[in-house]
Amino acid sequence: MLRDPLFMKSLGVTIVYVLCLVPGLYVSGLALLVRQRIPLIGLWRTLFFMPYVVSLVVVALIWKVMLIDKVGFINRMLGLIGLQGHAWLGDPNLALGAVLVVTIWFLMGYYMPPMRIRSAD
Repeated sequence: MLRDPLFMKSLGVTIVYVLCLVPGLYVSGLALLVRQRIPLIGLWRTLFFMPYVVSLVVVALIWKVMLIDKVGFINRMLGLIGLQGHAWLGDPNLALGAVLVVTIWFLMGYYMPPMRIRSAD
């Protein structure tokens, strides 16, 4: 198995995935400015925590609509500013990054620090 080039390539992709995912989750969860005083902090907290409480099927459908080739939301937004869209999941150079972004977005709510409720005294 160790002599199979496809196995070694998949092992390399898995190592890159883990090395990017673990720090990405902790950084996104802990450094989301959830305790900072910024405008609309409640909205930001909700947007960052919402993926954690939504079904994985819903998350997959949302990102499918956003990343689909040529007609996806992200490619349309890029087209509006004059940039060319990409095959986010179809291009081997972009697919791992797209999957990492979706995974981090989906799981970051679990790693968010809990909110402290201040008493009214």
